[in-house]
Amino acid sequence: MHRYTQEEKEFIGCICEGLTVDEILEKFIERFGVNVTKKSIKGIMYRNNFKNHMQGFKTRFKKEQEAWNKGKKGLQTGGEEGWFKKGNLPPTHKLVGSEAVSEGTLLIKIAEPNVWVKKHRYIWEQAHGPIPDGMVVRFADGNKMNVTLDNLLLVSRRVCTSVVKRGIEQEDPDLNVTAHKLAELDLTIKDIKKRKVV
Repeated sequence: MHRYTQEEKEFIGCICEGLTVDEILEKFIERFGVNVTKKSIKGIMYRNNFKNHMQGFKTRFKKEQEAWNKGKKGLQTGGEEGWFKKGNLPPTHKLVGSEAVSEGTLLIKIAEPNVWVKKHRYIWEQAHGPIPDGMVVRFADGNKMNVTLDNLLLVSRRVCTSVVKRGIEQEDPDLNVTAHKLAELDLTIKDIKKRKVV
């Protein structure tokens, strides 16, 4: 194994930029008359962090080299029969009416290409029309997966916030509806008292 002198290392460091390892090897042997291997040159370059910036040189495009697929539409390697047809759907495509769960909420696909909405809101709006501003649809039994019209109730955001803050939400649907009505009543009383003060 050849031990490189400081002069030899400096020579490699000076000439390596823009040359392939084969070219560096050739110039090194020509200069010092020492028979070293390509692997040895690569090793000394690596250990001394000499960069020739020629990685991928053999596969790089040369100046004025024409691309192999110039003027071709798609890859065309196996003929047109392998191409995607217009309207072709991927195997993961979901039909309108499909359901999915995201962050604990049931979604339903209502239109193509990819229009999803919260199912509980969709069911409410189908039965009662658009949800007014400041209102939210809640689950009577607190179960977000129980998306049926009789388990949904429409309440204001204020009432919803009050129920959650006070920790009075119930698992029993009747008690939960009552808790929301109680919160609504409390907020109405507060509003009346504020108006009287003014």
